[in-house]
Amino acid sequence: MKTLKRWMMMAVLAVIYCLLAISCMTVDRRGAFLIDTPKAIKEHNIIEDKILPYIAEVLEYNNPSGTNNPQAAQYFRTVKTANNMNYDKFVDCQDYALLFYALCKYYRIDCKLVGNPTLHHAYNQLNIRGHAVDVEPQSGEGTVYVVAMHGWELSKNGLFIKQINTHPDNIVMDIDEWNAYGEAGRFVSPANMKLFNYVVKDGHLPNREMRKEYPAPDLLTNNSVLLLTPSIGYNYSYYSLNASRKTNQFTFGIDWLQVAQPPIRWSYMVGADLALGSKIVETLKKPFHKQWGEPYAAFSSVLSGYLLIGYTFNVKDFYLTAAGGIGLSASIFGRSSFVSFTVPIDLDLKYYFTRSVGISISGIGTFGIGSFITSSEIPVDSASAYFLRASMFHPTSKNFAVKIGPTIRIPGQKGLNEKIRELQNKRR
Repeated sequence: MKTLKRWMMMAVLAVIYCLLAISCMTVDRRGAFLIDTPKAIKEHNIIEDKILPYIAEVLEYNNPSGTNNPQAAQYFRTVKTANNMNYDKFVDCQDYALLFYALCKYYRIDCKLVGNPTLHHAYNQLNIRGHAVDVEPQSGEGTVYVVAMHGWELSKNGLFIKQINTHPDNIVMDIDEWNAYGEAGRFVSPANMKLFNYVVKDGHLPNREMRKEYPAPDLLTNNSVLLLTPSIGYNYSYYSLNASRKTNQFTFGIDWLQVAQPPIRWSYMVGADLALGSKIVETLKKPFHKQWGEPYAAFSSVLSGYLLIGYTFNVKDFYLTAAGGIGLSASIFGRSSFVSFTVPIDLDLKYYFTRSVGISISGIGTFGIGSFITSSEIPVDSASAYFLRASMFHPTSKNFAVKIGPTIRIPGQKGLNEKIRELQNKRR
């Protein structure tokens, strides 16, 4: 009964762990992998997947005075003004900022309007975990947190959100302050409040509803992918010298699998596991090595790291990887401890039910030979005698683990930067 309760508690913890891990991780439309609070991740996905594609769909810049390029100015004169969010004659940065602000209000995202008289520009500012973040809504589906005069983008490798500074000349406003500046003739035009309030209430303009889903750029086909997986599970650990000892353990793991571009799907994996147990069973002295005794309370752990090389069979959103390699481990069994050189063999299945998030199930077996650090099996009367005898005995170990956890799919870098630049230039 106690064993059943323990496994039920472990299962509940596993579910909570997986849900929490998934809620804190995402891969956005540009292939950037982000780890943040669930609230920040949710807001980021709304902005990337809904607000910005919608704005790019319904607004088209047409202010000739907004460019020094005569050809661009001539083109802007041919574009009809549509969905003007204020009372001027053109669609320009002010309309993008007002529509972005209104849609953020609809989705309850903490957002401000920004006017910058030095830059002669209007844009927006978010509050992410107490940090002011400048946002360029004219960027369409490309860059959100921009490298420009008024902001900095995500960290250069595109992996983690960092604090983003803002321009010192920003004038940050709510809609009432914006209208007050506009009525005073200060660098912005008052908002069309009838249209603005419609968007805040309904989440779209009167003449164009927001689509349920905007297709994301395909950054996965014909590209390498990185598959990051935190996991938990069960580990059976065993070692043998004069006597044999075994234990059942709860294991935590993380691995990073890189899969090459098709048609060559060779892959490599770097990972680490920590397994913990509270009971040990060992063989009885009589009959020697043939019968297991009763389990007794004692701490056990196995900390291991490994590098594997293998092949990945990929069919759409399924990835099946068979791999083998080398590793190192440090094990504790009660009063005995040892380090081992290991040979791991892994079989891993991943399925992605969105473009970035999926589930992983894996089984890994390791076979090792090691050297004792401490041992209750080598009785000696001095440290020098112990190390001399320990160098003569090499425990053999086996570990078999089954793990499950969420997994994140990240597009590889080969060819990705060119696709991102293409998206960034699409709406210039």
